[in-house]
Amino acid sequence: MKSTRSAKDMTRTEQTEPTVYKPVKLSEHSYLAALNWITSNDTGVSSKAIWAIMMTGKPPSGNSAPADSSDFGRCYRLLKMIPEFEESLDRMRSIENDTHINGYPDVPGGWREKNTWSVFVDNYPKLCELYKHCLDTGDGNPFYTFWNKAKRSDNLKCNH
Repeated sequence: MKSTRSAKDMTRTEQTEPTVYKPVKLSEHSYLAALNWITSNDTGVSSKAIWAIMMTGKPPSGNSAPADSSDFGRCYRLLKMIPEFEESLDRMRSIENDTHINGYPDVPGGWREKNTWSVFVDNYPKLCELYKHCLDTGDGNPFYTFWNKAKRSDNLKCNH
């Protein structure tokens, strides 16, 4: 029988397993790019989580959403390199019960309680815009301000 308690109230072992998808269907070019990317030096915990969900259908043990613009940049470059991944970004919501950010457990009552991957997916277009601004101007403050506000917001989508 399935528990009626929320995922937030359950221990890690009581929580349901994440959704498992079939791997994303890739063109030959994208498939080779994905294989080359995973062995590159432009990877991080967040971008590897995207790669794992898209290539295997399952999240890796380290599946944290991006913490800052550097993390986001690695995800952004991966998603732009492999358009089929970007088109399937909604799959990242399957990591609903991720309670670790870059390997550190959630702090009860802290901003990391929210499903940061859903926040990431909801705000991806705006994050891309702010990331490009950061690259063009060298000013990362708008990105940091928006991303931190979105992660802490009661509304998962931050429109400011």
